[in-house]
Amino acid sequence: MKKTYFLVLASTIFTVFHLSAQTVKLDSTVMGSQYANQIFYDMKNGQVGSASIANWDIAHTSDIRDNCIRVNHINGIRVIHYKPNTSWESFDTAGWKTWGMNYNDIHNHEKGAM
Repeated sequence: MKKTYFLVLASTIFTVFHLSAQTVKLDSTVMGSQYANQIFYDMKNGQVGSASIANWDIAHTSDIRDNCIRVNHINGIRVIHYKPNTSWESFDTAGWKTWGMNYNDIHNHEKGAM
């Protein structure tokens, strides 16, 4: 009998605390026409700032565990992967469109274009 009461009490307490932790907050952000702005959003406080997407070209991570260099492709910056056949003394830009492009990884922000 005591086990039944304990189980009901534990279930009730768990349900009350679980429901209070799952409060839904409806919010939205506006990036502007053609994604003109970057939005900085804090889950606790909401939107904390925005900046023009065109105000940077190359970004370096500040995380100690990686050395990622990201490129602002939206701003028109391109990173082309060059595989030299001989050496840098004979560098030639003929056929650069076939060399391939390097892009930032959209899923893993520790993998930039460089």
